[in-house]
Amino acid sequence: KYRFLNLVPVAHEQVFERMGEGIIVVSKDGKILDSNSRARELFSLSEKDMAGMPVKEIVPVLFPNTVSDYEKSAVLCTDEALCLEGKVHYYERNCTPLTKSSSKKISGWIYSVNDVTTLHSTQQQVFQQQQQLAVSAEQQRVARDLHDNIGQILSFAGIQIQTIQRELEKGNTELAAQYLKKLKEVTDQSYAELRTYIFNLRQPTLQNIPFEKMLSEFAEQISSNFHISCKLQLPEKIPSFFESVEVKSHLFSLTKEAVNNCIKHACASQIIFGIQVNVDKNVLYYIQDNGK
Repeated sequence: KYRFLNLVPVAHEQVFERMGEGIIVVSKDGKILDSNSRARELFSLSEKDMAGMPVKEIVPVLFPNTVSDYEKSAVLCTDEALCLEGKVHYYERNCTPLTKSSSKKISGWIYSVNDVTTLHSTQQQVFQQQQQLAVSAEQQRVARDLHDNIGQILSFAGIQIQTIQRELEKGNTELAAQYLKKLKEVTDQSYAELRTYIFNLRQPTLQNIPFEKMLSEFAEQISSNFHISCKLQLPEKIPSFFESVEVKSHLFSLTKEAVNNCIKHACASQIIFGIQVNVDKNVLYYIQDNGK
């Protein structure tokens, strides 16, 4: 209808048909005007199947309800009902308006499509490997901490017990009581640190849990385990980048470290977790306590 590339017939064969990405030309009312061989190959369709047909009916995977029909760029995933050969596919779809040079009015749309399933799978594998490395590094850190801190405290406790036994044999009950009091203080400290280590290892699965829920559950655990009042000061709508797995992972690690300091060093009785969005759209994530 709009004679797309028909002014130079050779271009249609040499350029359009041989492009490495799928191209679908759509009219303003959503009908397919043209498509190249790569697009037809991607969706196992013939030229006859596509020509003149509503694009949303022929390739519905490109138009999910979650993405605007005319969004400039998007990565789309097939659902189970639209799987090709029983396999979930991921497509990168780019949309460009087709305009008439005289009026600049939009007369149609050009959709370019790439199958990025392999790339997505590779990215997922890399992400899983990064998570495994992070877990391994955390386990090594905890092992070092246990050896350096808890190990030393237990060694001290063993020496104290032997000293108490000797003083009791000598009849120095008052001195033995002083050593026993000191031993209790050390073992209480050891128990508290061990609970903190165990608590820190219980990191939630970040991929499917919203940031607000993750923070809320973490605050509840702090309140329950350490008898500390925790409050959330969050905006009605949390910025979307907080839902990135990478951002959540970094913030959760920083939050745990800050809370550990609040408990261990500041002796806080109240902790506030908050997000503030300023007028200039800058975002501040903060943790406040009433400790010393």
